[in-house]
Amino acid sequence: MYLLGTAEAKLNILQTEKHLLNTTLSYSLHYNDMKQQYYASSAGSESYWNGYKGRAEMKYQKWYTNRLEWLGNYALNLGDHNIKAVVGYTYEKSIWEQIGGSNNDFSFDNTKYWDLGSGSYLKDGLASLYSGRSESTLIGFFGRLNYNWKDMLFASASLRYEGSSKFGANQKWGYFPAASLAWEMMEMGFMKNTRKVLTSLKPRVSFGITGRSDFDAYKSLSTYNTNGSYLFDGRWVTGYAPSSNANPDLAWEKSVAINLGVDFVLWNRLRGSVEYFDRSSKDLLYTYTA
Repeated sequence: MYLLGTAEAKLNILQTEKHLLNTTLSYSLHYNDMKQQYYASSAGSESYWNGYKGRAEMKYQKWYTNRLEWLGNYALNLGDHNIKAVVGYTYEKSIWEQIGGSNNDFSFDNTKYWDLGSGSYLKDGLASLYSGRSESTLIGFFGRLNYNWKDMLFASASLRYEGSSKFGANQKWGYFPAASLAWEMMEMGFMKNTRKVLTSLKPRVSFGITGRSDFDAYKSLSTYNTNGSYLFDGRWVTGYAPSSNANPDLAWEKSVAINLGVDFVLWNRLRGSVEYFDRSSKDLLYTYTA
């Protein structure tokens, strides 16, 4: 099942010939759950080659993300000069949960995965039962300023300040700036003689840094995983072993992008662009053996 729901409220605070000020508050929920069921018959090849009579497994997972966003918008119109500004705040919490189990060697195939406890692997300590949960939070503050002069010169600058619970205790927050500039040359007087052929000619340049946090939670913490089962005094005991080292300095991976381009329109019919684009990654996130 997949569910996507949003709710939004908007308030106009000021609206005049020159000024516009409003604010928006929105909430969204992304919910997804999945149930998986599997049964290998006692007459099948899997049971034959592995020496048991049937294998059953059932698994349930769900993911849900709550997102809250507040925006403040301001626009100023001074004839040749147009300014638009946006400030905002976002809060996002993501949660994943799962539960499942499997068992082998059943007396009957009829019940399939609806009677997991009847398999003989359970009393022998070989059946599987597992569950898990992870949670992460992302918070962001941001602002953007756009400037337009006579529909000829366009400039934009923005800054995001984001923090994620996934990173180390010393590096949870990061700054991510961006800026762009474009010039519509056809509005200039010296381009007048070319307008029959060249309708638009707009060189532009942009620069931006973005951060990456799309990886599993708890990578900055010291974690343990189960590591086999052991028979002690007539009963099976689950063992644990370290699975990853703590890294309090685990920081944001940064993607740095530079874009140079020219947009053009010929005879008011043919549109195109020429681009130069370069993107590089800094502080690359990677898992390695220590």
